Amino acid sequence: RAWSQSMEAKSPGFFQKLVELQAPEVLWIGCADARMPANDLIGLRPGEVLVQRNVGNIASFKDMNLMSCLEYAVAVLKVKHIIVCGHYGCGAVEGTLHEDVPGKTSALANLWIQDVRDTLEKNVEALRCLNGPARANKLVDLNVMRQVFNVCTSPVVQQAWDAGHQLAVHGLVYSLHDGLLKTI
Repeated sequence: RAWSQSMEAKSPGFFQKLVELQAPEVLWIGCADARMPANDLIGLRPGEVLVQRNVGNIASFKDMNLMSCLEYAVAVLKVKHIIVCGHYGCGAVEGTLHEDVPGKTSALANLWIQDVRDTLEKNVEALRCLNGPARANKLVDLNVMRQVFNVCTSPVVQQAWDAGHQLAVHGLVYSLHDGLLKTI
């Protein structure tokens, strides 16, 4: 109740406009981490960004939830931007790097983060010389790049580009330490 009253006080008619508005220009694919408030990070209000979140910001063709959201955003809403956003300190990345530590990930989460594990295996040489947070941060960056690639190669995005739809795909990483977004 306090939130709705504060929104209406700041912007009279806010909820009436929200009822009439479902035309976001941005699809956000981000990590489910509670410290990543999508709208706030990119300065958009409710109704201005369609948000899809999961552990590790994974854009997998096997994830029907993500793929249906992507299709809806691109084919129906005609979004102009897709943002894939990871963050430093990501539990999916930490779980991948420390999968030998009992209790670091659950059995189901361990299956889910296979995409991150594949990214680790494909980039073992680039990561070999790094340790600790630097290694984890590099894997976060690489995971975002992989998920951007997955979005770009999805049939719905390819069809949109073939049809001349002006659609940009962006990779970002959020730093919990300073609140800044970095373009990947």
